[in-house]
Amino acid sequence: MVAIARFINTDYIDRLSALSRGDTRSGSAVINATKGQSSSAPDQAIRAGVRLYTNAYSGMNFVGSMVNLARNDLEALQTLNSEMIDLAKEATGSEISKNQRRNLNSEFAKKAEMAKEVLDQSTIEGQNYLQLQGLKDSFRSMGLDSRSVESIKQVFNQFETLDVQGKLIDPSIKAEHRPLPKGMGLANPEQYSEDLYSYKRDLLTKGNAYINLKDLEALGKQIDTNLNAIEGLTGLLSENLELVRSTAVIFSEIGSAITNVEDAQQLADIVSQQIIQNAGQSMKHVENLEPIAVAALTLENSGLLEQ
Repeated sequence: MVAIARFINTDYIDRLSALSRGDTRSGSAVINATKGQSSSAPDQAIRAGVRLYTNAYSGMNFVGSMVNLARNDLEALQTLNSEMIDLAKEATGSEISKNQRRNLNSEFAKKAEMAKEVLDQSTIEGQNYLQLQGLKDSFRSMGLDSRSVESIKQVFNQFETLDVQGKLIDPSIKAEHRPLPKGMGLANPEQYSEDLYSYKRDLLTKGNAYINLKDLEALGKQIDTNLNAIEGLTGLLSENLELVRSTAVIFSEIGSAITNVEDAQQLADIVSQQIIQNAGQSMKHVENLEPIAVAALTLENSGLLEQ
């Protein structure tokens, strides 16, 4: 059999060769046919490639869902945080009655409970998308490892987190400067130590309200920063997703035309031209194509396709 590798850009073949690490018929079919190391026909390799990259596309859509859920929840928490800030600001005023203050505090507590519910429901298949580690694990499952892919690492470094878990919204956050102004009175000790969503946080005095206001403002900055970082992840994911999608489409479109070794030249021309030349802005992510494909070989065992 004539080796198709003699016609195809060797850099692309080198990337595909890493598929041999995956012990699956899909991976070996692509490699054997493109390198001419067995009797596998070119059309078998193409069909295997279609399955491989369609699988990868499904997996990356799951990762995209994780990112979208993170964005949606952060936006919901951003809105709740703004509403809590407004309540705290009003409660720092002197011209409100005790009854008004109690009403403000009641609304404040309700908003905090709503925020806790969002945080409590932010897990899919054991992965928490409102924690940095959960997002990193989902990207790693598709071969986009923040430890080895520089573009992914740079975006993940933009997130603001306070602990090992990497919470994207951390109610334990404290403002750097929050001395009580004159006339505010004292704040209860719990306002300094408890999480913002704790039932011990309240607006029942001006001092308490002021401390909560400052911490809520710090939390708002964290949410804003992490929403911007999420947008960066979305952009990277979209570009890699387009690269995988276009690769699957290319394999699919030419698959029906490849029925014998003599068609290898046509296969080589189309692959080299369309993947190497026509992927547009996605080509800057071509180094990710191989690890994404390798990750797709074990995708069915990862549980992602059940989503």
